[in-house]
Amino acid sequence: MIRCPQGAASGPLACEDGERYKKIIDVMGTIDGFGALNSTPGISIEKPCPFCWHHTNTDLPFHLPVTKVFSELRVERTIAI
Repeated sequence: MIRCPQGAASGPLACEDGERYKKIIDVMGTIDGFGALNSTPGISIEKPCPFCWHHTNTDLPFHLPVTKVFSELRVERTIAI
């Protein structure tokens, strides 16, 4: 899960202001079994990443491309990060 500071309009993005997270966007790879096991019940996957597994190492195949996902979310949801 990716978290952002208070004042940003976003937040796997969550914003916090000293309390519990106000808005969570769950980002998960479509082949991420570990992420599925660790997900919070009741929070749906809002941003599935096709053919991504449970790592962000761009030197390995099936990584979750964090920079690309952030860019897409900024455009899709007019999020300031």
